[in-house]
Amino acid sequence: MALLAVSVHCVLLDWQVGLAVVNGQLMAIGGFDGTTYLKTVEVYDAEQNCWKIYGGMNYRRLGGGVGVVKMPHPDGHLW
Repeated sequence: MALLAVSVHCVLLDWQVGLAVVNGQLMAIGGFDGTTYLKTVEVYDAEQNCWKIYGGMNYRRLGGGVGVVKMPHPDGHLW
């Protein structure tokens, strides 16, 4: 098993962040930066050894569980 050394976030270290690997990319969802609960979604850029904002959520999340579901088709829906 290969291990990947990942840097702390470029600007802030998030606490109780949800982590998932989606399509080979490490994603960080929500968390706490020491002052504010976060609603960001970040992706790790291995080439630059840095986290980048990928998107956001409607509500701030702390300590949430994260799961990944493989859809049967690229345009598939669960509902």
